[in-house]
Amino acid sequence: MQLSTLCLGLLLAEPMTGYALKGKVIGTLGHFQHASFGALYPALGSLEAGRFVTSDRSGSTGLGKRLYAITESGRGEFTERLAEVSAAENFRSDFLSALYFADQLALDDIERLIDERLANHRAERRRLLALPIASMTEGQRFTVRYALSMRNAAIEFLHGEGRASVAVIRHERY
Repeated sequence: MQLSTLCLGLLLAEPMTGYALKGKVIGTLGHFQHASFGALYPALGSLEAGRFVTSDRSGSTGLGKRLYAITESGRGEFTERLAEVSAAENFRSDFLSALYFADQLALDDIERLIDERLANHRAERRRLLALPIASMTEGQRFTVRYALSMRNAAIEFLHGEGRASVAVIRHERY
């Protein structure tokens, strides 16, 4: 889903500054979406140019911060965009790309990558478990449960198959 569409959905709940929107994306949507300020503000600018959101400096909580609010046409646009979403997932992984070329990596680098990925999955699992699940909607809880099941499967895979692959590579090389 495009970042601009997520912004529209988040603004349905309440007007927010760009900083607050980024916090929502990282804090509550971080298990399936990432956003930098470098991507967020152009998305908000595009939404404002399309008259899907408005911004106001006077109502914001800080000096120079804009408070973004969804418009009626933005609500309609969000509904249309949401209806067009497919179930496909876009997946990119620098980790898997590097391991695809494991034959070109030092064994220590392969082990380091697997250990780092395991640590990242475990940290994300802890973050997900700390989310306020009781105050979420069923759809929001579903995304957290889905992300947890994916993280748990990845941890199990890396712990077993990752270690086994390192052993095979070590045997092949030595």
